[in-house]
Amino acid sequence: MSRKLSWYYISILVIFLMLPGPLFLLVRGHVDTENYENRKLTELPVYGITPYDEWTTVFEGWFTDHLPFKNQLVKLGSMVEYYVFRTSVNDAVLLGRDEWLYYIGNVNVEEDPRSDYLGLNLFTDEQLKLIAKNLTEAEKELNDRGCEFILFLAPNKERIYPEHMPSYYGGPAAENRLEQVTRYLRENTDINVFSGNETLSEFRAVNPDLRLYLRYDTHWNEQGAYVASRPLAEYLGHPIPDIYETHSAREDYPVRDLARLIHLQDILTDDHSYNITQYCDSEFIYRENEDKHFYSEGEDLDPRKVMLIGDSYRLSMQPFALNSFKEGYSDYYYNYRKEILDTEAPDIFIYECLERFLNNLMEFSLDTGIGYTGNAAADGGIP
Repeated sequence: MSRKLSWYYISILVIFLMLPGPLFLLVRGHVDTENYENRKLTELPVYGITPYDEWTTVFEGWFTDHLPFKNQLVKLGSMVEYYVFRTSVNDAVLLGRDEWLYYIGNVNVEEDPRSDYLGLNLFTDEQLKLIAKNLTEAEKELNDRGCEFILFLAPNKERIYPEHMPSYYGGPAAENRLEQVTRYLRENTDINVFSGNETLSEFRAVNPDLRLYLRYDTHWNEQGAYVASRPLAEYLGHPIPDIYETHSAREDYPVRDLARLIHLQDILTDDHSYNITQYCDSEFIYRENEDKHFYSEGEDLDPRKVMLIGDSYRLSMQPFALNSFKEGYSDYYYNYRKEILDTEAPDIFIYECLERFLNNLMEFSLDTGIGYTGNAAADGGIP
């Protein structure tokens, strides 16, 4: 190859390497640059602040996080992995059968849904006793305050929809953490335990065609939340009818957390949520500019104050489970503080716990917090 032709190819290569930067500066206002990762992006190192021995590492992290056309390149790679190789670019997301996505955990927040499913992480007798001790102490303190304590346990998605898991996983283990905790607390304490797993499994056995969970998300949809909430709503004195007696309107679901984790949230959009109405006479409303406090509008409202603490599963269940209460308070478990309990002074305290967060019960304390104290989303997990 002649020297002139070699320089020609080198020039073309240099242009292709350097062009994306200036081009991105011109069009970045018209392309997708949103951060879809559950973490804060690396900031540019600052002279005099960033330690000298960390400068190159921090700069490399910043450059990678702010690469021109990063979202577009990542999405292209994700599409190849998903549609060609039938796998996921994110180790926390499992591609199941029939285009279902499953969350298999994040070590930063001590989650292991895969072991939950396979029954590989059973609690020891000592751990079950600790869980019972923590919850019994909390129940006693709440009762001394004139407050009732209720525990609601929600199942992981794959426990209710195991048929879409990859075939090499097999079926879910009959003996698992969720079953252990439910059985142990019922046999050894007087704590009022509601099992979403029992309710949803029984419903699916009779109504297999009604979708209860989202395909591209870790959460149940509104239909699943409604069905799971019925026993609790009835216990609290405000029963809701069978879901087939309500009105359900299909809606687009704005956030698909698993699709987002594999950068395909704009492509995997053929799943739906539901707006369920006509299930009670009152209307569940968040207080203006405050999504932690809620109230109901209607007649003959329940004057008891409810406090609901839990993970994101509680959000879609609370309009159904807590309908017709005059006022209440709801928040994530990692935001709980003892002074909030003192200020709110509830008559009913409900702790909702998803199966993959059952470790929290070993640290449950009304005084020091009720589980993991960080923000799961900020640490790369899903709250």
